[in-house]
Amino acid sequence: MTQLSQLHIWLENLHPATPWALLTAAILVLQWGVRRAFPDLWERVANLPPNFEAYQLDGLVAAARKAWQALPSVLIGALYSAAVSGGSFRELWIGALSGVLAPVSYEIAKLIRDKEA
Repeated sequence: MTQLSQLHIWLENLHPATPWALLTAAILVLQWGVRRAFPDLWERVANLPPNFEAYQLDGLVAAARKAWQALPSVLIGALYSAAVSGGSFRELWIGALSGVLAPVSYEIAKLIRDKEA
């Protein structure tokens, strides 16, 4: 059993949702840090695939871009859960869901901040 697995079990003993909530928060902070430290890199990745605007489907394009931007956090969550669970399919999905919650949380915080301004 790795130290990461032991930490996960200890956090799970506090509350079953604790490791996943902390994973979501860690991914959110990591994603925010990359956006702040390397804005050009983030925009380059966010604009992939190129010429998305040519289809003139504004709502669909926005949704597709947000989904594209969420992929790294989904992969991080899935990889973490695969590492601590020994490859459990159920845990893999929970980790991926935790990863999805990070960009969703970011967008909600951005909406709240914009509404207050």
